[in-house]
Order: sequence, then structure tokens, then C-alpha cells
Amino acid sequence: MSTPSLVLDFTQPAASVMLAQINFDNGTTVTGDQIRFGQVAELPDDDPSGKNTLVFVAALQGASFEGQEYFRYDRIDISTVPGTRSTLFSRSQALTVSDIVGMINQRLSLNLTQADIVDGDLPIPVADQAVPFTLTMAPDSLLWRGSVALSMAN
Repeated sequence: MSTPSLVLDFTQPAASVMLAQINFDNGTTVTGDQIRFGQVAELPDDDPSGKNTLVFVAALQGASFEGQEYFRYDRIDISTVPGTRSTLFSRSQALTVSDIVGMINQRLSLNLTQADIVDGDLPIPVADQAVPFTLTMAPDSLLWRGSVALSMAN
């Protein structure tokens, strides 16, 4: 018998994707209106669960369960996302990384928010040459971790 697999839809809000992962990994059916997420914490590589992140979850009034609990799950390494899709973006009028989050989301079928990224100035391309920059995930991003190399052109 084959093990069921989980297909995540990264165009959904991070909390929804994370909740789908937690439900799948833990055999639960918790819904977003039943809980409140706390801060995330990176787990050490040798954590017995094999997961990379810990999150505090508290039940809200009216939930089908009571109390609070820590759940382990895997945040997604952003460097695994582009695949064969182009990582070259047009600078246009953008000055900071947060200015192009919409373009990144559209190209890579994501739903990143400004809270997911470490913002910074974009490089200024010279003539017709593309220049590299790094998109880094915020340490407290619910769903994402790591960084990915992208390029900027005029």
C-alpha cells in the first residue's frame, strides 16, 4: 500500500499551507478558525522528529479541542522553488525587494508577503547586464526559510 502524499498550494496564505502540513503530519483536522499560531523556532538538524521548525499553537474559543501545543513541521527552503522558471526580474521602478514581491509571487506561483522576506535595496543593473541579488526569508516566516539567488535587469 502506498503512503499518501501531500500536495501544497503555495499560492494560498502561509498559515493555510502550514496548517495543511500540520494536519497531514499529525493526522489532525484543525481549521484556521480554531487556532492561533505563535512564533516559529528553528529546530536543530538532529531533532528526532526530522522536522526543521517548531510552532506554538493555541486553541481558540469554540475549537473542537482545548489547550495549547507545540507542533513540528517543515518550513520550505525557498531555494527549491524556482525549478526551471526564470529568476531574472525587471527592475522597472522598483527600489527594494519588497517592491517586487508581487512579480516574484506571479512568476513562481507563491503568496509571499512582506513579513516573509528580509527587505533590502535592489541592485542597480548596468546597461544590459543582469546583476544578482539574494531573496532572503525572514527568520520568523511561518512557511519559508533560507534564501534564493535571483537576478535584476533594466
